[in-house]
Amino acid sequence: MSRIPHSGKALVLTASVRTFQEKISSRRILYFLKFRKNDVLYQEKEDPCRISWKCHQAAWHDLRGRVITEEVKCLDKPGYACPGPVTWPSFKEYQSIVRSYSRRHFTYDSDVVPAFAGTASSLADIFPGGTLYGLPILFFDVALLWIVPSGAKRRSIDVTSHESIRPPSWSWMAWRGQLWGGTNPFWSNFSLGGTKGAVVSPLVQWYYISAGGAQVRIENELYKYRHLAQDSESPLPSGWSRTISTSSKSDMRDKLCYVTPCAPGQEFHFPIPLVDAPDAVTIPVPASNKITCRTERAYFSLDRPAKVWARPKFPALRLFPHIVDASGSISGKMLETGDKPPEGADSIIMVELIAVSTTLLGALPSGCPFTHLETYCLGARDFYNVLWIEWTDGIAYRKGVGFVTKAAWEAADRELIDVVLG
Repeated sequence: MSRIPHSGKALVLTASVRTFQEKISSRRILYFLKFRKNDVLYQEKEDPCRISWKCHQAAWHDLRGRVITEEVKCLDKPGYACPGPVTWPSFKEYQSIVRSYSRRHFTYDSDVVPAFAGTASSLADIFPGGTLYGLPILFFDVALLWIVPSGAKRRSIDVTSHESIRPPSWSWMAWRGQLWGGTNPFWSNFSLGGTKGAVVSPLVQWYYISAGGAQVRIENELYKYRHLAQDSESPLPSGWSRTISTSSKSDMRDKLCYVTPCAPGQEFHFPIPLVDAPDAVTIPVPASNKITCRTERAYFSLDRPAKVWARPKFPALRLFPHIVDASGSISGKMLETGDKPPEGADSIIMVELIAVSTTLLGALPSGCPFTHLETYCLGARDFYNVLWIEWTDGIAYRKGVGFVTKAAWEAADRELIDVVLG
């Protein structure tokens, strides 16, 4: 076992975590695999062995002397995303990393934050601003919309450990399970400004507490250059160039797009911030796991929570509880409800919601798993993304995440409040 000192405490990393970190940081990986008869990749009458060599996104396989060369994106076992080296701040690649990490077991659940330090260091070379408790600063408002995966369990955290290394309620690190972002239409269909997918925009300014005690802005600058999507004349940030798209995607074909050597083969509707000098990267060092903001609060109700808290393995969209306003009209959906309600809870409960971002829903991509997303989203296109919170000793804690239609939120009795989210 290797040990990494952290805040005066020795952290024991399991082989699983060490292997995970090696996958993230390694540019070249050599696999020695042996398959069982029930594995999808079983190809011979006898148990086959395979040696696989991966370099970036290309892989070569040697199966009992028969060499196969192919372009692949994953060498992990079927059904799981395989995190690999990333060269640009891709939210999709970040999702793959999160799904792989969040399901891992530790000798002590309290190690989930410091054990991520190695991966966070690797991501900081790619994601401007680094990560804060597993959430990339660049995509902070989008990443806050994670949901608790089906069958997940809350991690058991040592409350005597320093607050800065305990996962907060607003981070997926507080749960163990394969994070399934696909159940959140705004996360799974998130795009970089295209006409298809969901465009999530910041609504509030978040701050964290630095080691020196000062409040530090969480600089979510994903849309810093969004104005260039319709601008063919203004100067470009370093490393970017304009071109005409050759993509087969209908929302890109023959239109102005942007490319960068950092993301070979990728076309963007507008440039996104990149890390200029990896050697000079600074990683957030918080003194507390709390973040603060000023935002709007409103009270709504949830109906049918009991069915949702039962957490079937593959919950249908209709099982997510409706968010209803004071008149009883359906105003949105609660996508994740966290812990089970107390025994004897009513079928309709009052909830306190705060707005954290907005979403503009575009046309759905072909093959989108959310075939009935328009009905699911109540026929609306504009939404407020909301967190359901509860307070303890002046600190708010996340209980769930959902969305409310723009019309319903703006018609509600709202008030501005200062929130300390722990």
